[in-house]
Amino acid sequence: MRHFMLLSDAGLEVLSGIIELMEATSELPRQLDVVLLAMLPKPAGGYRPIGVFPGLYRLWGKARRPYCKEWELKHHRSYFGCGEAAGAVDLVWRQCFRSEAATSSGKHAATLLWDLVKFYESFNLQLLEERGIRLGFPPALLYLALRAYRAPRFVTINGYADGPFYARKGLTAGCSLATTFVRIYCIEAYDKIPITPSQQFFNFIDDDSVACAGSLREVVRGITSTADLLEGLITKELQSSISPAKAGLVASSAGLDRLLRKRLGGLAGDPQVEQSNLGIADCAARRGKAPGRSVKAKQRARVLAQKSRRLRRLMGAIGTKVASRVVKAGPVPGFAYGAEVLGLADEQAHRLHRSIGAHMGPKAAGRSLRAVLILADDPSWRSCYSPILQYARELWTRATCRFAGAIRWGEFRHSWHDIFVRQPPTKWSQVRGPMSAMYLSLQRLHWTMLNPYTFVTDKGGM
Repeated sequence: MRHFMLLSDAGLEVLSGIIELMEATSELPRQLDVVLLAMLPKPAGGYRPIGVFPGLYRLWGKARRPYCKEWELKHHRSYFGCGEAAGAVDLVWRQCFRSEAATSSGKHAATLLWDLVKFYESFNLQLLEERGIRLGFPPALLYLALRAYRAPRFVTINGYADGPFYARKGLTAGCSLATTFVRIYCIEAYDKIPITPSQQFFNFIDDDSVACAGSLREVVRGITSTADLLEGLITKELQSSISPAKAGLVASSAGLDRLLRKRLGGLAGDPQVEQSNLGIADCAARRGKAPGRSVKAKQRARVLAQKSRRLRRLMGAIGTKVASRVVKAGPVPGFAYGAEVLGLADEQAHRLHRSIGAHMGPKAAGRSLRAVLILADDPSWRSCYSPILQYARELWTRATCRFAGAIRWGEFRHSWHDIFVRQPPTKWSQVRGPMSAMYLSLQRLHWTMLNPYTFVTDKGGM
């Protein structure tokens, strides 16, 4: 959209006049009445349609985004992701924190994970319009966006295009207003789901999760009753369906897992000790393999090795500086994604250091990997100590944001006492959640904690 910066003042006045007419009439100029659907391949197979809107519509969406944020602030819900202090890592961290806190005090915990089938494509635009007006969303923005969704679509794949096609329902991914429309469409239905200190519900676009902690009876009753209610809301009010192939259930014990699967049937997914929760390994604080040996960790290690080999082959052409920037921007964040929850085991940290060092510094024999990382300002340090940084972020969130989904002060105190005082882990295979991961991450630094809010450095400073 940078070409709009080249317009003169007179041209900008004409442009603003066109946008005013678009909002007043809820119509698009004939030349802009089209949407390209780029079909991007998914890693697991199939294609993901992404809408490429005309430049003027994208400019309008960016200019009107503050109105969407204002509406989201007025209609804030603790269960919605994609907002302030509510990213994917934040939501999974809080779920795993509460699961670990429950199991550390002798209770049970379980998390049910559901993925909706083609959620964006299932939107009933008439219902979206009715709910938007009822919930006070600006009508001019709502009507114009809905008009753009009904515009002729041309599907592009592998350089070929076909169309036009006309959609009768469905949002178009790529629109600046789409994530706000998800909230408008779902908020009345999801408000009917009970949320208590021991039972949490989270939504992240098309991913729903129900987490419960307490006695065995409380967890079974909470998960099954909420699952029945949520399934009905998804079917009737959202007019969508649950994907059994992508459903998942993690429980703190094998007995609880079997009991819940018997009650939930196919909607619990295949039995696994570890499930992917928004791309992050979630084990509901159940003892298992060390973080570096989980399924997700092994997958990311393979991807890191593949990208490292590819970069090493290109280093002669692109040089060491460019290669180091590439490895910082792609392989390192990809490998360490979600490390805030279960940390990076020593094996993972060493693998990451070796991969970074291979693309940096001099290639002389006998060089020191530690010296190379120090000179390069070690881009992996944040990943290795991410459980500590995320814990500090959660403390700050609790102190400043004060929204309903944040961890309460009492939860911080009890969990810290259980992990740091009563039963601290001694090796990474004993990590069951964010607090035990933070404990071992602090051990790397030779740091400790006096209380849930005070860190003590290796030099004795606080």
